[in-house]
Amino acid sequence: MSVLVIGADGLVGAAIVRLLKASGRCVQGTTRRISQRDFRFLDLASDAVEDFALADVETAIVCAAVNGFARCRADPEAAYDVNVKATEILARRLAAQGGRLIYLSSSAVFDFRRPQMPAEAPHSPTSVYGKHKALAEDRVLAAHPSNTVVRLTKVLAPNTSHFGSWLIALHLNATVRAYSDLHFCPIALDYAANAIIKIMENGGGIYQVSGASDVSYAAAAGYLAKRIGRDESRVIAERAISDGIPLEEIARFTSLDASRFAALTGYNAPDPFEVMNTVFDPFIRQLQRA
Repeated sequence: MSVLVIGADGLVGAAIVRLLKASGRCVQGTTRRISQRDFRFLDLASDAVEDFALADVETAIVCAAVNGFARCRADPEAAYDVNVKATEILARRLAAQGGRLIYLSSSAVFDFRRPQMPAEAPHSPTSVYGKHKALAEDRVLAAHPSNTVVRLTKVLAPNTSHFGSWLIALHLNATVRAYSDLHFCPIALDYAANAIIKIMENGGGIYQVSGASDVSYAAAAGYLAKRIGRDESRVIAERAISDGIPLEEIARFTSLDASRFAALTGYNAPDPFEVMNTVFDPFIRQLQRA
């Protein structure tokens, strides 16, 4: 019996596959890219989800989704088909054969009004994306008692949108623009992938994997400017609401109470600036050597 990583060529999915293979686990992956031959083809937006072969799958980890507030807002029906409908079908089919599903979710199932949201707090999403995630959570947990929801805060990798381009621009002593009213709570990619695997090896229900606190994108850019040896004045703070981002999508607090995960693993929620050091320092050194 194997672990199936749905969306195995995405950011988190690829990290999970790498770690599972390194530990000797039998792992399969899916992709919706026809050119990617390392994994099985599966388009969650198609009817093929009903017929996709799951006979040898013990656990499926759903890493694929229509991510991002703007994409879900632009085409909510298509996003629903992937984020909710396909996930429910997979959860139901696995439950019928005694398998289990692990669903990666988000702090967007809450309204961003308070930090360290407890796992048992009622859903209060304000965005289309968050509403889809909340619906999918409910349906996954209803399908089988061993199913698991893992809510993640912002996962950072060296190629995460904006951050890499900020560092290159700052290295060239150019200015960058970042939002002062939009916040995130970072965790490193390997931290997130290891967390998901540890949770997979233990019970069901809801786990939350989070950094210690939130930071604005402008503050993060300013920190990276100092880290690369540039003055914080190279960062121009802007307001997301002035840039046309809807108020309901502007997060003040995204951090989650990760006490259940900490009790399971002994991992403490990492400081946001320590996460940025871990993720971006190798890239900064590379830039400085160039």
